[in-house]
Amino acid sequence: MMEAQQTSTFVSMRSIKTMSKFEFELESESESGPSDLDADQFYGWQLLFYSIRRSLRKKADLLLALAHFLMTKQYHLRSVDPERGRTPIRMGGSELLPEHWNRDAPNYRLHYVDELERQYVLLARLTHQDLVLNLQNWTSKRMSITCLQPEHLVQCLHGPALGQCIPNAQQVMHHLRVYLVNPVVRGQRVAQHQCRLSASGSSMDMRSVE
Repeated sequence: MMEAQQTSTFVSMRSIKTMSKFEFELESESESGPSDLDADQFYGWQLLFYSIRRSLRKKADLLLALAHFLMTKQYHLRSVDPERGRTPIRMGGSELLPEHWNRDAPNYRLHYVDELERQYVLLARLTHQDLVLNLQNWTSKRMSITCLQPEHLVQCLHGPALGQCIPNAQQVMHHLRVYLVNPVVRGQRVAQHQCRLSASGSSMDMRSVE
């Protein structure tokens, strides 16, 4: 894994179609300033946060919750409980994380279905400083993977605002959308893209391969 040059906001990111194919991204200097959080993009986050705040144990938990928020709010996936049987069953609140969602950390496993009942699973594993997230579409067999560094991205677990907990939340959401969710849920090929993590004046050139 690459070492962080700008440790305050370094993100190690990769996206693949098969587990044998990886591409690592390089850092470059940024010329932009910090950007404000988009209120519409994060509308509803506080409700999710309050439902899980007592169960938050580590910084990786908060990043996984952000990925869950993205998939349920912007992609309208429904969280399901696989322990209720072989057929996915809707939970009482489709946007809620299931009970004991982070019980087995550093390993995480969350299940989802879309409007057509296609099944997805989000796997995550915390290894050293990296949180590796893997999203799989069990119907189409598409898969993507990316890696974040919780210690560098999350400032605190229980701040009153998302921007205080994750200063670069908007950039992290953009990366998760383009490199984790879109390739699997929408089947979109990911072209070369540059995401600027502007809080510390650094930028990441992010590429993915299919």
